[in-house]
Amino acid sequence: MTEITNESDLETLTLLGNEAQPTRKLEVFPNHNPERDYRVTLQTDEFTCICPKTGQPDFAKITITYIPDQSILESKSLKLYLCSYREEGAFHEHVTNTILNDLVQALEPRWCKITAAFAVRGGIDITVDAEYKKPVPAPAVRAVSPEDHPRPLRWEGGGERSRPERETSRPTVEKRWTERDSSRPPVEKRWAERDSSRPPVEKRWAERDASRPPVEKRWADRDSSRPPVEKRWAERDASRPQEEKRWPAKREYRSDRGDSRPPVKREYRDNREKSWSPAPGGERTPTFPKRSERKTTKSLGVTRTWRKRI
Repeated sequence: MTEITNESDLETLTLLGNEAQPTRKLEVFPNHNPERDYRVTLQTDEFTCICPKTGQPDFAKITITYIPDQSILESKSLKLYLCSYREEGAFHEHVTNTILNDLVQALEPRWCKITAAFAVRGGIDITVDAEYKKPVPAPAVRAVSPEDHPRPLRWEGGGERSRPERETSRPTVEKRWTERDSSRPPVEKRWAERDSSRPPVEKRWAERDASRPPVEKRWADRDSSRPPVEKRWAERDASRPQEEKRWPAKREYRSDRGDSRPPVKREYRDNREKSWSPAPGGERTPTFPKRSERKTTKSLGVTRTWRKRI
């Protein structure tokens, strides 16, 4: 059975089991489980210090929580350490951070937090939380060279070669471009050879125009293949209804709606003198049918014409 406490754990403890006075010395003993993260909480209500200005005492409840790494804090040394602040004049914030700094220096914990809840004085209570977290070192970055990955790569000649061998055996891209440009004629010479191998554009256009009839003949052939325009218009007018049937709204009276009055004759509109006849009493009364009133309105940019019969 493995012993829980070894003799080597007690070698660094000088205050435990002996009479001692308050001191700023913090003692630790080895941690047997550094591979595990666990929390240790230490709490006391007996912490006191004095005001640096007035000298009045301040009472506080101290709570210490930490995750040990290689060392664990011994509780009696902590008690004597806190008692050493009894006659120390310090502000609440300063003394809390000072205690945290001393604990971190003695323990080197993975994480530590101190909460100091001071008693009410002057109607205001002060609580200070100070926390420390051990920085995690960044992983070392090592430059990777092609020799670290000798993965075989295929090449045009067959077989396999490693990447460094392939890179060193082929010329640079600038050299390959120079060899490519030197192996073929310049672009001006290639364009001149291309233009000399075909006839000029004027000759090509002349051959194209000579292979088809002139435009006047093409238009004459097109016009001769269809009837004249007067005949086409006559056929179009004969195949569509008359104007009165296509535009019934232009007639003043429509028989298809049951109107018994005859339609307005055009001769009455052209010559109104023929439509007036003398009446008894010397007054003339029109005998032609009444016309309609037109009204034009414009709204939102749209012009509409309204017709009203009178």
